[in-house]
Amino acid sequence: DQMAGLLAGTIENITGRYVAAYAILFVGTLVASTFVTFLAAQFVKATGLTLLDRLLGTVFGFARGIILILVCVFVMRQLVPPTELLWLEQSTLMPHIDMLGQWAQGLFARANGGQWPALSP
Repeated sequence: DQMAGLLAGTIENITGRYVAAYAILFVGTLVASTFVTFLAAQFVKATGLTLLDRLLGTVFGFARGIILILVCVFVMRQLVPPTELLWLEQSTLMPHIDMLGQWAQGLFARANGGQWPALSP
């Protein structure tokens, strides 16, 4: 909501403002996580721990992939009508993705005082 408020003078459409705010925050988070990963890799290189470097790269890469999938599914469910998402709901992995999504929503809601943002129509 705060980021969308900052964009109020730039983007007139409230839905567009929220989509832009989500996109800016998402890309900013990806850039920050990439920077943290880079710093961790430089630290590991300096200490000469190549096995640890590969392990950390695998863990960060897996976590980033899971986050990307969760964000994509969340955005698709918000913006695409449910009748057009039958292929997504019939996916074999959707029960697992839904379980992770519910866990992430609970985690996010606890961190934000029980508020879970939604894209306004």
